[in-house]
Amino acid sequence: MGDLHIVVCVKIVPKPEEIRVDPEANLLLREGVRSEINPPDMNALEMALTLKDQFGARVDILSMGPPSFEPNLRVALAMGCDHIYLLSDRAFSGADTLATTYSLAKGIEKITG
Repeated sequence: MGDLHIVVCVKIVPKPEEIRVDPEANLLLREGVRSEINPPDMNALEMALTLKDQFGARVDILSMGPPSFEPNLRVALAMGCDHIYLLSDRAFSGADTLATTYSLAKGIEKITG
């Protein structure tokens, strides 16, 4: 394996055809709704895997969410990713952009050593 190490950050999102919103709270209802890797993130994953094939890179996936997201991430393993990492803790619930970015950055630091 070469020296190139690619970490693709992906978000698990509800399947568009199943999106439902709580009208009172104006929040997405995820219960009973199937999820998938965000389509633009899937494009990034496919490009990373192309680079892996061309240059012998290591490709890892990093995401943040509940443990129930793990099966969605396993799709990346089936596609050829080397490792998947899921940051999961109740403390992350409702994290804003700054907290999410900070957590993912720290995850990348740990993964890439």
